[in-house]
Amino acid sequence: MAKRWVLGLLAAIILLVPTAMAEAQDAGGLTLGLRRDFGYGMGDDIQGRFTLSASGPDNLETVTFYLDQVVLSTVNEAPFRFSFSTGDFALGVHVITAEGVLTDGTRLRSDERTINFVSAEQGWQVVRRFLIPLLILVAVMTVLGVGLPVLAGRKRAPFELGVYGAAGGAICPRCAMPYARHFLAMNMVVGKLERCPHCGKWAVVPAASPGELSAAEERYKADREQGRMDSESNGDDLRRLIDESRFES
Repeated sequence: MAKRWVLGLLAAIILLVPTAMAEAQDAGGLTLGLRRDFGYGMGDDIQGRFTLSASGPDNLETVTFYLDQVVLSTVNEAPFRFSFSTGDFALGVHVITAEGVLTDGTRLRSDERTINFVSAEQGWQVVRRFLIPLLILVAVMTVLGVGLPVLAGRKRAPFELGVYGAAGGAICPRCAMPYARHFLAMNMVVGKLERCPHCGKWAVVPAASPGELSAAEERYKADREQGRMDSESNGDDLRRLIDESRFES
């Protein structure tokens, strides 16, 4: 019993199967739905508790649900639903249908839906195939959660133009400035996870080519020169203001 409870919980969380499963509808306008309440569902294989539903014209009066042509339940008022547990029936392939009756006596029939009742053990085997990748994903996210603060707080050597080290140089996608990639930075396949020392942006950056680095270095030099010129201009303005203030009474 406990194993089935765990199975249902894992199936609901891990498998990410939509709660509302496929619907069947015929030309007459009666729609048959199958919803997982609790348990396992993958394609036509199901295990656990499910709810059948039917919808049709506004004057739909009664709906009868069938399993292998045997009446499961007749519902006389909306919403037309019936819940069941797969454990109450034999394992294997079954066919579900629904028949509705309108207030004028017209009968509507839904399309048939073929489903396969599986055991909790069979469902658990499928869940495990999803569980292992999920655990790997959780482990990776945990490493990222611990590693990012470490990466953010580690001391980097001061940026030196043209010196990039064994991991090569990168170009920040935000400020377009060059910087050296850290050898121990996390490798994300398409690049290393790095923080730009110029603007502080985190990004996954590949190793830049010599040509790309050369162009970025020229941008860096121009930016530094512009900054120096702005600084000198501001200093000149300040000295001028000080000189002029001497003549004010």
